[in-house]
Amino acid sequence: MREIALALFAFLAFLLPVAVYCFILAAVNRRSRPLLVRGSWDAIGLLSALAGFFLATLPVIGFVFMDRVLGPGALGWGAFIVTIIYYPVLVCGAVLMVLARVNKTVIYNVDTELFSQAASQTFAALGLSAAADRNRLVLTPIPENDVDSSAVTEKPRLATAAGTRHAEVSVESFAAMSHITLHWGPCSPGIRAELERELRKNLETAAPLDNAAAGWFVSISGMIFGAILVMAAFFAFIVYFSRH
Repeated sequence: MREIALALFAFLAFLLPVAVYCFILAAVNRRSRPLLVRGSWDAIGLLSALAGFFLATLPVIGFVFMDRVLGPGALGWGAFIVTIIYYPVLVCGAVLMVLARVNKTVIYNVDTELFSQAASQTFAALGLSAAADRNRLVLTPIPENDVDSSAVTEKPRLATAAGTRHAEVSVESFAAMSHITLHWGPCSPGIRAELERELRKNLETAAPLDNAAAGWFVSISGMIFGAILVMAAFFAFIVYFSRH
């Protein structure tokens, strides 16, 4: 019975946060407008979905393994290793993951084709010219005497590339999931915040007519919640008949 309870706890700790995370993603992808979030917050959300696995499921598997292979006496050393080594390393890894996503902006529930129009409107509204340079956009101020300049040009404006409102960003699109990730290069925090603020306004018209990702996440969430209910019912069944 103890082993069954541990196994059920390990599975629930892993599956429940994932189910909740998928349900939240389904709700986000059913919105009437796109959602723009900083990459660090997106990483925190993903870590929350995996928290049950790393904080509970993996240690339980390790304890059961040591109990079976090394004997019950090894559990004390296992608890020491988990507390002193595993959890600190886990926290450091989580912090590094969040820091690695600081220079990214994530956009959910967005039509990847309409996004380019919203981005062009954003650049024009802030007086910026976007020039394609390989897989990135180089943003430079539009010269004051070039008021009729297009928001997107084919060549960088080298004369103004060192301007105070200069930034670099690459766009990674995932059309099937109605998802876009912006990877920011050299850019001051103030300019980035201003760009994101204006882009958030212009994204109101870039929501997809039909976002298939919402249905996929609802299905995944429903299947996981169903599996949780089946496991809980099975455990209740075992407990009931073990007492009778």
